[in-house]
Order: sequence, then structure tokens, then C-alpha cells
Amino acid sequence: MEGRSETLIQKVALSMIPGVNAELVRNLMEMGITCRDFFTTDFSDERFGTDCALRRAAGIDSMHRDEALFRARREVEFMERHNIRAYSLYDDDYPMLLREIPDAPVVLYKIGNADLDAEKLVSIVGTRRPTNYGSDFCSGLVDDIGSYFPETVIVSGLAYGIDSVSHSSALEKGLPTVAVVAHGLDTVYPAAHRDLAGRIVRSGGAIVSEYPSGTRIFQGNFLKRNRIV
Repeated sequence: MEGRSETLIQKVALSMIPGVNAELVRNLMEMGITCRDFFTTDFSDERFGTDCALRRAAGIDSMHRDEALFRARREVEFMERHNIRAYSLYDDDYPMLLREIPDAPVVLYKIGNADLDAEKLVSIVGTRRPTNYGSDFCSGLVDDIGSYFPETVIVSGLAYGIDSVSHSSALEKGLPTVAVVAHGLDTVYPAAHRDLAGRIVRSGGAIVSEYPSGTRIFQGNFLKRNRIV
């Protein structure tokens, strides 16, 4: 158990280091370099040659690595207290479709039991201020999807407007729904949707994020999370 926890800490820590992204992680994986190797190996050693990915890894100093490991230990403790799962690009069960995008999250956090590799997933997003017609259309669309494909997972962003209509309609239809948020799983934004978030998790859905706990609300993150949706 202790070994698995340390491996998880290293995977989370890797995602917290500035400059580490999916491209670098994929390059390391292709060369057979594990997370443990990343934190214990001196990549500036001449025996590693001049590979571009290794030069980038060598440029990450020990202070950044140590700080990331310290933060990751605290994050894993938080995860254990709140039954949060983390998927790393290093993991075989990292969500299949998400793995295919160039800028996939290095780590994805999830609370809840929704299957992120479900055979049918439908993403629905839209305006924060829909008309009555727009809301009714969205609700009807989810209802129709559920009638023909009752195993479908509805994915949206937990925002006001069409996002919340999508989640609520899925719950009413008995469909699992996944909310992709732009902050850590220690909070819910907007706060008015705290009850909706709880219903999503309790109904077999999930809340997911690429951000660790304590991440501040930042407008740019809402745009970035759309690639996950």
C-alpha cells in the first residue's frame, strides 16, 4: 500500500511542476522513464545523450521537484479523505478519449463513480443565459437521448444556463452525468450549484477537474476545461 501511495504522490507531483505537459510526459513514457525515475534521476548526466525531452527534464531543478512532492503529499491526503481518484497519463485506465487529445491533462481528478470510458458520451454546453426555448430544447434533447440510448453519459460544465439544464435533465431522466469544473474539487463554482453537484455524485455521476485542491477561480481555466468536456 505504501509503495502505491508513493507512486501516486509522484504522479500527482509531476503534474504540478511548471513546464510539464502531456507532450513531455508522453516522450518520457516512450523512453521507458517512470515517474520515480523522473524524481530520482539526474538527466543532465551525459549518458542520457541530447534527447529534447530529457534536456527539458534536466532543466527542472531539484527545488521545483521537492516543492511538487511536498504539495502532492498534501493533495493525496486530501484525496484519501474525500474519496477522490486521480488518473495519470502513466495509468492504463486514464480516460481513453481524453488521452487522444494533444494537450491532455497530465492528471485528472475525479469524485464519483461515472464511467469516463462509457461507450456513449454526449457533451452539451451553451450560453449562461438561455431563452426559455433554448432551455426547453436542451431538456428535450437529453430526454430523447435517454429514451433511445439509456446508457449515455451526459457531460457538461456545471455552469449557469445550458450546462445546469443538461445536468438536471440527465438526473431527471436517470442518466449518469459528468461535470467538468475549472477549479479544485475542494469547492463548487458557482456556489449556487453545490446541491446540483452533490446530486450528480450521489446519482452515480462524477465531478472531474485537472486542477488540484486550492486552485483559485481563474477565468482562463474555464476556457481550458472545454477541451476536456
